[in-house]
Amino acid sequence: MEENQNLNSVSNKETTKMNPNLNGKKKGKGKILLIIVILLIIAIVGGLIYYFAIYTKPDKIYKRLVQSSINSYTNKRMSMDYQTFKTSLKLNTKLDLQNNQIDPNMLDLINQTTIGMDLQADNEQKQFLMNIKADYDKDSLLDFEMYSNVDKEETYMQLKNWFDKYIVVENLNEEFYTSLRELLTNPKIESSKKQNIHKSMKIVKEELTNAIKKEYCTAQKEDITVKGKTIHATKNTLKMNVGQLKKEMETVLNHLKDNQEFMECFKDQDKILDMLDNFSNQLEEIEDEDSTIEISIYTNGLIQEMQKFTLTIYDAKTNEEVTMAFTKLEFNTYLMEMLEEEETILTGKITIQVKDKKEGTIDYELEIPNFGKVKLNLEYRQVFDEKIEEVDVRNSVKAEELTSEDQKNFITNFQKSKLYELIGNFTNNRSSSNNFMETESKNNMTDDENRANNNDNETSTMKENEILSYDEAAKIRFKIPVGYQSRTVSDNYKVLEKDDILINIFTTYADKDGYYEELEESKQYYEEQDSIDNVVLSEIKNIEVNGREFYYATLSYEYSFDSKVEQMYVWSEISDEMVLNFEVRGLENLTNEELKEILTVTIENNR
Repeated sequence: MEENQNLNSVSNKETTKMNPNLNGKKKGKGKILLIIVILLIIAIVGGLIYYFAIYTKPDKIYKRLVQSSINSYTNKRMSMDYQTFKTSLKLNTKLDLQNNQIDPNMLDLINQTTIGMDLQADNEQKQFLMNIKADYDKDSLLDFEMYSNVDKEETYMQLKNWFDKYIVVENLNEEFYTSLRELLTNPKIESSKKQNIHKSMKIVKEELTNAIKKEYCTAQKEDITVKGKTIHATKNTLKMNVGQLKKEMETVLNHLKDNQEFMECFKDQDKILDMLDNFSNQLEEIEDEDSTIEISIYTNGLIQEMQKFTLTIYDAKTNEEVTMAFTKLEFNTYLMEMLEEEETILTGKITIQVKDKKEGTIDYELEIPNFGKVKLNLEYRQVFDEKIEEVDVRNSVKAEELTSEDQKNFITNFQKSKLYELIGNFTNNRSSSNNFMETESKNNMTDDENRANNNDNETSTMKENEILSYDEAAKIRFKIPVGYQSRTVSDNYKVLEKDDILINIFTTYADKDGYYEELEESKQYYEEQDSIDNVVLSEIKNIEVNGREFYYATLSYEYSFDSKVEQMYVWSEISDEMVLNFEVRGLENLTNEELKEILTVTIENNR
């Protein structure tokens, strides 16, 4: 045992002799490790000092914001490369208002209508297609399409609901096609141009960040409330009056104009100089230099996460102040508030849902004191390099070449549409299809009488051959000939239809002579229109049906593109201040027997 220990001792000594630097290396490694730890501590402390003393300074925050915005734009601009694009938007609106501030029929239209817009463009083929649709409770109100071939400078439009042909749009000014050419320019940028864009935007970024000076910026601690919780935040404010803003922007513009490196980034330098001069001229026109703009960003935490953003504008002339505030609730949800003189005039919430890079939704929920609530839902979708829809315009026609049959089909389809029905409601049940009638029969009605005409678009309680008078004092029954369909607009308004025949049945506040005077006013209106000729109003005549006396007259006129419109008006007094009237279109196809059958009416007291 002793012998082994001695051997080990000798062995260790020998090893030390053979490796004289071994102990020195262990001591050296310890020193190096200690130095590294010290350097790391110094780096961390130094970083924290820089972070809190410099990086989190309010002017630095706003400089980084400008830099980030310009970098984002530059990177996106240089990465764009597509031949075609398609963009779709769909908007739904819901209003919940106080005190009946909007006509009930109009309110129903807004709440039940979806508006959509599709844009398609082909940069290579120089083609542009736009479609606008409006649907009311799943019924189509409007389907409008416009197609342009820019190289040929040809544009066509179509109202798909009512006409199956494209109409040539002529005499468009050069600016229209110039704007489309700019839109249809391939956004792909060559490598040499990318360098110039990067260089020019870098110079702009430097000039704008230099305009953000320390004297315009302040920082202070302030507690804010988010989702019921108190957050200890730093309020970083950038505040400038209009005079200061003008001075800084003029300096930026002058530096850019004098910067040869910046100007050499552009092929058309004269155009850039003109643009910068135009900006300068617009700045000089601003006179109210004492008004102020104040932006505040509320941050908290080590990474200085933004929790709230406010924009306050003070108008020195009116001594009024308006503030917009956005508070982050969730990753994609923001609370919005607008104040005027510290009084809340609007609150709301914005929610942004991004499904993927191609599509998403934006929801707005707004509340306005003493007005009501507004909800907006916007759906969007955008794709690139998908083939756009093909448009066949071989059956197109010029407006002046529309035949009488074309015009007749258009008018007939329009009169059968949901839009035509709704127009009847909004004009107090006076037919205004295609601007054929513009009367003022109820301009002098009392408020009570007007309220009687607003039927709130409720489901009709009348049978298909019944209407109520506008004052609801009388219930009127009429006969429906074989082959006719009855369509309900409201309790006060029915429409009879058969092929090209359309008869509107309702009551009007007027007496026998007053009704004819309204027709004379309509005649005068049409005579004043440049596109209408040969306006003729017949003399008043009378006819007796089933013991009741009716009066009638016809009003006809011609459009300048050779289309004749003729309508017969039949009316009968049902009280001292009201007439029952029938507006008849398609008169040439209506037989005397059918008309007499419809005019066989019975009237009973409804009170």
